[in-house]
Amino acid sequence: MERSQAVKGMEVIFGRGNGEQTRGRIVKCNPKNAKIEQLESRGQSRVRPVGTVWTVPYSLMTPANGASAPKPSPTPLTTASNRSFSVRDRVEFTNKGSVISGVVMRVNRKTIAVKPDSETGSRYWRISPGLLRHATGNAPVAPPKPASKVGQAVEWCWRSTTDVSGTSPSAPIP
Repeated sequence: MERSQAVKGMEVIFGRGNGEQTRGRIVKCNPKNAKIEQLESRGQSRVRPVGTVWTVPYSLMTPANGASAPKPSPTPLTTASNRSFSVRDRVEFTNKGSVISGVVMRVNRKTIAVKPDSETGSRYWRISPGLLRHATGNAPVAPPKPASKVGQAVEWCWRSTTDVSGTSPSAPIP
C-alpha cells in the first residue's frame, strides 16, 4: 500500500508477510508511517488488547476486504474564493457592525489584503475571502499615475554640469 492510498479512518490489515496479520483502523497518516488502532486482539505469548496504537510503515499494510477509504473532508474554499478577487477590486466587509469598504491591494493564499477608504488607524486589513464581498460599484480602481519629475531632473543636470574648461555645455547630458 502507498501513502497516497491511505486515509484517516480507513480499515487495514497490518503485519509482516510471514507473521501475524491484524485488522486495524488508521488514526493518523505521517510521511513514512501510519498510526493504526488495533481492532482485534493480537499476539500469542504477549497479548495486546484491542485499542492499542501501532506505528506501521505503509509497506506492511493492505486495505481490509471490502473496506473503502472514507470520503475525504471537503477542502477549504479559500483558494477558489481568492480567484474571484483581484488587485484593485472594490470590496467591503463588516467589522463590529460597521461596513468598511476598500481596495484589494494583494491576494494571498489564505487572506486578501484590503486598504480601507477611510483612515481607521491601520494601513490595511488582512481578511479571509469568505468575509469579503464585492462593493456595489465594483469597477476596478485605476492605478495612481506617477508624478513626472523627468523635466526637473534634466533641468538640474543642465545647470549643475560644467565642461572641463568651466563653461556650460551646449547640450544637456542625457
